[in-house]
Amino acid sequence: GSLPVRIAVDLQSFELDEANQIVAVAPDETSLENWIVVNPLEIEIPPGESRVVRFSIRPAIPLPPGEHRTLMVFEQIPDPTAMQTRPDDEQGTLTFMTQFRIQSAIYATVGPIERSGRVEDIRLEADSLWLQVKATGNGHVRLSGDFAVWPDTAEGRTAAAAWRAHLSQPPAEREAPDDPATGLRHGRLAAVPVMPGTKRWLRLPLTGEPLAPGRYRVELVGKIGDQPITIEPGLLERPLIISGD
Repeated sequence: GSLPVRIAVDLQSFELDEANQIVAVAPDETSLENWIVVNPLEIEIPPGESRVVRFSIRPAIPLPPGEHRTLMVFEQIPDPTAMQTRPDDEQGTLTFMTQFRIQSAIYATVGPIERSGRVEDIRLEADSLWLQVKATGNGHVRLSGDFAVWPDTAEGRTAAAAWRAHLSQPPAEREAPDDPATGLRHGRLAAVPVMPGTKRWLRLPLTGEPLAPGRYRVELVGKIGDQPITIEPGLLERPLIISGD
């Protein structure tokens, strides 16, 4: 912009809710935000320039092993003199002021970190695949890899097994000319974080036309955190049903 901007810097403990939205939580004695020193806490940035904010983590007490996190919040300080005026057809003028808030996550780890988890449930809708993921270690986990949806038929099960076996091979050992088909719908697994000790549903949109009512199977190939995907026994063996209207 053409005017200087004043920004206040703050810290906030947080969790993520089921919709992947940040939820502020009250800090306790071992919360990371208690032990971060920020300099400066308020800055002014002239037009076209930048400023550096430095921080250091200095806990005065031993922090429990595992993952600790907080948000560093950069919030614009309103300037009443910077009100902007725009023409309005009916009222003559329209006065408004914009303001921004930027949140950046800081993660710190103490001791060995285990990023592990499992898929506990799967649901299928005409336009979405839903995975219920639980983080079982002491660090947050993200899914990585591929998914595919197949019709629950003998041919679909055979093709799905071939697809899984193909992607389970190291990339250097795969033969491109023999790549199996990738099902009715396929895509990448959602890299949305699941915090340690929590369980949440992750939505994976299905591109293309909505799936027709029927019976389907899902295959997953990839990792949860640092480990291969672990799935509740028998979960992939049961068909997923999309009901008609």
